[in-house]
Amino acid sequence: MAKKLNEGAQITNEKNSSEVMKARYTHGDEWQSYIADKFEGAGIPPVFYTINDGLSDRIADYQYEGNWIEAKTFINSAEVTKILTLYSTLESMKIRMVVMCEWEPGTKKHAKNVADLRRFGVIVFEGQSECDSFIINESVMLNPDKTIKMAIPMAIPFDRIVPHPNNRDLNVKNIPTIKASITKNGFFTQLNVVPMGIEDKKKRNIPLEEDWYMIFEGHTRFYALKDLIEKGYNVPDIACIVVPWISSDNIDLLHKILITTNTTYQSWKLKNYITSHKGNLEQLGDVAGIYTYGKMLQAMNAAKKQGWGEANPIYMFCHTDSLAFDDMKKVKDGEYRITESEYNSQIKPILDFMKKLTSDSRKFNGTIMRDIIVDIRIMYNTNPSVKDRFHQFLPWLAMKFIGDYSIDKFPLTKETGVDYWKVIKKEYLYMIENGMIPVQPMVPEKTLMDFA
Repeated sequence: MAKKLNEGAQITNEKNSSEVMKARYTHGDEWQSYIADKFEGAGIPPVFYTINDGLSDRIADYQYEGNWIEAKTFINSAEVTKILTLYSTLESMKIRMVVMCEWEPGTKKHAKNVADLRRFGVIVFEGQSECDSFIINESVMLNPDKTIKMAIPMAIPFDRIVPHPNNRDLNVKNIPTIKASITKNGFFTQLNVVPMGIEDKKKRNIPLEEDWYMIFEGHTRFYALKDLIEKGYNVPDIACIVVPWISSDNIDLLHKILITTNTTYQSWKLKNYITSHKGNLEQLGDVAGIYTYGKMLQAMNAAKKQGWGEANPIYMFCHTDSLAFDDMKKVKDGEYRITESEYNSQIKPILDFMKKLTSDSRKFNGTIMRDIIVDIRIMYNTNPSVKDRFHQFLPWLAMKFIGDYSIDKFPLTKETGVDYWKVIKKEYLYMIENGMIPVQPMVPEKTLMDFA
């Protein structure tokens, strides 16, 4: 794509969007990943290219025609100078710059910096809600099809409504509050539903001529009403909004709408995505997907129980030989897959290592351990010396960590953790180089069949 540039600005090359995204999703850049996912989910595809602002070659966190998006977790004084230099170049090229900051509006620590940017004309959105609203508005403005499909209001008997099987985990703590509101003030909202499809009816042994519906939004309200009915309350037909152009047979499409609807109004946690995808993959009969998301969910539950961070194992799944975050988007999209061999050789040993560390109620800093377990897997795939000694490396690490923990030498912050991990790796690699840790064949664990 050729562009006429003003003096001091030069587009150096266009890049394939997937390559750019791989480069941008570096370790810890979850906010950038979130913003990119939101734009793509809103139907705004990326168009990436590099420019030179007089200081260096620059590429945005997200780009689409005529727009340059900078996703920032916060804005310090150093960032202000960089942003304004880039802004000046983009303005001369008639490219709109938008800064999307994760911090909420009015945060004292960076309020002045935001004010300085706005004084020079930079558009800044603060907080997830403002950023989401902008993206949704852009999607509406850029949508070429101006014909709006319209859902239909309808009163439906409660016993003709079924929940979506792959909704995210139910927030049961809200049910008592919702029930109290319904009994006192009435049911003044609605459930969003789709007609039940022919195949779904056959599966559930429902007569084809009967009209049944499946929820895709409003599950907590549904279960609140269900509980009231079970307690003897008389509940008339339910106010619903029916989306008639989709049926429950459109499993994959309905699943995507379920996620889009929920994430538009309330952010999903990583576990919400994984739980929902696992259920959807089970319906689709995707064996590899069921295995992958089942293992991820299992690892998350174990990490939560052991106290080192529920989401941390997924970072390890997502990194094979670098810190590129290309797999995190695949995880959230339901597309990530891992083989049983990869899991058993690389991931399970690290999970067992973490179980050993936390078996005596030791509490290791979750951020530090996330960085370490990610790097351990990367070392497995990039350092043959470590890979050949992997079954020795992990027990040695456990011994070092537990020993340092017991004498209060284990680091407490991310910064001190980085330095500590460098020293640990250096020590182990030194021992390898000097023949102190020879390669030994791995002996498989004995099973009951071995003794039979």
